[in-house]
Amino acid sequence: MKRVVTILFLFVFAVAAFAQTLSEEDSALLKEISASTSSIKSFTCSFTQVREDPLLEDPSVSKGQMQYRNDGTVVWKCTSPDPYQVTILKDKIIFAGGGKNRTFDVSSNHLMGDMQKLADDVNSGKAFSDRDNFTVSVSREKSVVTLKLVPVKKIMQKHLSSMTMKFDANNLLIESFEYLTPEGVSTTIAFSDWKLQRND
Repeated sequence: MKRVVTILFLFVFAVAAFAQTLSEEDSALLKEISASTSSIKSFTCSFTQVREDPLLEDPSVSKGQMQYRNDGTVVWKCTSPDPYQVTILKDKIIFAGGGKNRTFDVSSNHLMGDMQKLADDVNSGKAFSDRDNFTVSVSREKSVVTLKLVPVKKIMQKHLSSMTMKFDANNLLIESFEYLTPEGVSTTIAFSDWKLQRND
């Protein structure tokens, strides 16, 4: 559960790192991606998540749907193999699964509080002048733009080695998101079947 919530926070608010000092061309591209992302009012999409642990022989695979609203609400609904749902709100996280519901206060967890601040900074625009959270590298190959983010803060480094996001260069929608931990555990999420609504 904690791993799922951490991944969701990092995925949704990774755009906060786009303000890093890059080449003029890369900076322009990141601004374009950021503008496209911030214009989204809401979306739903399907996902396939693959988790690979060097201590386990086989990867674990789960599937489901993700919903997002630009007020910061995220619903992550896993439909297989084990159904559960994580809902992230402004100040709390609600986990429903196995016949139980649990609610967590974001302010009681330092990492989640840090991520919530990133969310507020993205909404206010402050994140785009913040250089304290991640370093960013950009690469292109044909129709795919790849962003690699490496955390700067020690509290994030305990949970995260890097994040890699791949965007479709034509519509600037994210195709996949990879989360790598210091223990060598990788979680890759592929997205499809996008349905989105942009701001007027």
